[in-house]
Amino acid sequence: MDTFPEPFTLSNPSAGTPTARRGFRVPFGLREGRVWAPGEVAKGLGCGCVCPACHAPLIAKAQTSRRRRPHFAHLTDTHCETGRETGIHLRAKQLIVERAELLTPAWNGDRLDMPNPAQARDDEGRIHVGSRVDFPAMQRRLADVEAERQIGGFRPDLVAQDDDGELLIEIRVTHAVDD
Repeated sequence: MDTFPEPFTLSNPSAGTPTARRGFRVPFGLREGRVWAPGEVAKGLGCGCVCPACHAPLIAKAQTSRRRRPHFAHLTDTHCETGRETGIHLRAKQLIVERAELLTPAWNGDRLDMPNPAQARDDEGRIHVGSRVDFPAMQRRLADVEAERQIGGFRPDLVAQDDDGELLIEIRVTHAVDD
């Protein structure tokens, strides 16, 4: 299962108002250094998985349900708040490493941070405009995919080679990388 649940709303009958929830808290479990979807492991505690964030035991649930999506739940309430994001993040890295391919998104600039074409002002106040750059979305075959390699003062999630050279890949689930 390589898809993620859509956002949905739960109702609290006693309060009378819906409570927002962003999908399942733990969509993937960790076992023996790999990230697993609930449909890929035995049901219940037999899955042998732990939470990717807090490492507490998980149980696989609703694998054959026609009403509920398969998911993991903590065996006991741990108040874990990052299992969802960590699980998605680790599963994405695992899939890119194993499949050695990536769909890079189209890019034609960003009005705020990186205008296209690029513009710069020189010391005398003149504005210089560069050439427009457009990159279409492309399926890329990857080679030499490495996770968490240190490059200078930062560590991208993945470093890989494609036909155009080196790619530094950062996986964004809920928040972007800082400067």
